[in-house]
Amino acid sequence: MTTALAGLLGGYYWVWSRSRFVRLIDALPGPNPLPLLGNILDLLKFSPDGDPWKKRRRMLNPAFHFQNLNGFLDIFNDLSLDYAAKIERIILGTASSTGCQEIDVHPIMSLLALDLFAVYEPWLRLDWIYKLSSLYRQELQLLSSNAVAMNKIIQSRREFLKQNADKYSSQSSEYLANNNNVGEGDTLSRPKERLTFLDLLLKASEENPDDLNDEVLSNEVCLFIAGSIDTAAVAMAWFLYLMAKCPEHQQLVMDELNLIFGDSDRPVTAHDLTRLKYLECCIKETLRLYPPFPVIFRYLTEEVQIGDYILPKDITVLVNIYGTHRNAEFFPDPDSFKPERFLPENSVDRHPYVFIPFSAGVRNCIAPKYAMMEMKVALANLLRRLKFSLSDPSGPLQTPAIHFMLKPKDGKFNLIVSKRLGLS
Repeated sequence: MTTALAGLLGGYYWVWSRSRFVRLIDALPGPNPLPLLGNILDLLKFSPDGDPWKKRRRMLNPAFHFQNLNGFLDIFNDLSLDYAAKIERIILGTASSTGCQEIDVHPIMSLLALDLFAVYEPWLRLDWIYKLSSLYRQELQLLSSNAVAMNKIIQSRREFLKQNADKYSSQSSEYLANNNNVGEGDTLSRPKERLTFLDLLLKASEENPDDLNDEVLSNEVCLFIAGSIDTAAVAMAWFLYLMAKCPEHQQLVMDELNLIFGDSDRPVTAHDLTRLKYLECCIKETLRLYPPFPVIFRYLTEEVQIGDYILPKDITVLVNIYGTHRNAEFFPDPDSFKPERFLPENSVDRHPYVFIPFSAGVRNCIAPKYAMMEMKVALANLLRRLKFSLSDPSGPLQTPAIHFMLKPKDGKFNLIVSKRLGLS
């Protein structure tokens, strides 16, 4: 029996090792691979039939329609102004005679991003092994606490929507059905009251109770929060660092803000967002130099030819966003901060996939417009009230390290912050 089993396994390996899959892998440059382990992992892992992602993505898309996003401007303004005031109080409470104070801005940006909305081992990809590990027990404890809290939020909001149904458009279900094809002038895209991300999920779940049950809703909300909070915080912290490191660009942003707002302390409007061109260039250049997620993974569903090589289907590939963004062929002098790269006249004929801070393709970030809007509003309000600088801006740009996301090696964004003159 043992001999027969060994013969079967040996025969399988002989056939498999001469398959097209292995020949394509062996043809790739680099050290000799050990595909047997990966093949065993693929044989042993089990996944549910079907991929519900596409269906859910279509249901979630309306939550981030631009007409719905405009309703968040008041919140973005109020919260960013509150945090600017908090930083001012920190400065006033601890500032030296120079009227400024060095602080780590990342914790503050994390709280702002929160209000605006694992150790990895290869063998843990196998569910049955992972469920025997201490990590799985820790996960269960965290998920249990999270599930209880999220369920309370979902039930509370569902009850609120029932009690206040008259405040919302009776056509919201049509709005959801029309997905992102709603025109700018279409009244379906303008509910009487602003629908939050969770509200739209709840309304979608009423029409699709099997696909969007409470467990799915909880997972989607948690995923959005986890994917948006620290990414936005890190991006805004890197932006403020670059403004401090490059005062001439900070001044150009201030010139633009002064041109639009003058001495007024009015909030940022949707029309203002279309005029903040240089601020947007600086944000994009920040995301080019320091993308929050420097690498992403993608599973190939078909063969892909890259140059002289063919990547076989059914493998996981790593997309190096950090390296792509610093490709000198597309971004000359790639390690320098040059926001003018993203001016319209300098972006003509640029390949759409050389700048991918929000990923790209079918599985791109669901809310890049939301992220850009919140950053533009928050950073505009911070810069209108605060000035950021470094004790020595003459040195080279920081070389980041991967702390799950791209952050400084010590994890801190220590900047000298002072209040701008003329603001009460």
